[in-house]
This record gives sequence, structure tokens and C-alpha cells, in this order.
Amino acid sequence: STNTWGAARAKRFSQVKTGNSNGVAHSPEGFEIWDMDKSASPRPWREWDAEAGKWLTRPGAGVESRGKVRKKDNPAEKSNNLEPSAD
Repeated sequence: STNTWGAARAKRFSQVKTGNSNGVAHSPEGFEIWDMDKSASPRPWREWDAEAGKWLTRPGAGVESRGKVRKKDNPAEKSNNLEPSAD
């Protein structure tokens, strides 16, 4: 266990849960996302840099707030609202 929170693409979620993938970002050790102290100085998260092939600490990176995930409108559904023309 790394004692960190991580961020990953949804398609890799099950791999992250089983420890087979590290995701794309990690919180500082001991960071608690559910108990964020807004008055504390933010500590930078580590992000995977594919070009460099290593984890890099990014000043200013991290979580500012959290909330509920909202379903996105499917762009294909939006474009299908038009009736075909008989031209």
C-alpha cells in the first residue's frame, strides 16, 4: 500500500484496485481526500510523465475540491435530434 490517493482512467479502474496499474497521478503520502483541510497549504501530487518514463512532482497539481460525478451528455445523442430530410 502506498498510503496515497490516485487518479486513473476509468477503463483501468479494476487494474488499479488490484494493484496491477498505478494510474496517472498520486496524492502526497497520508493525504486524506475525504477530510481536506482547506486552510492547509496544498502539497503537490505526483503525475506520471510518459515521455520521461517516471513520476514527477508537479507544483500546484492536486485536488482543490470534490463533488458528485454527473453523467455527460452523449454527443452522438445530441446530433441525432435532427430529422432526415427528403431532399
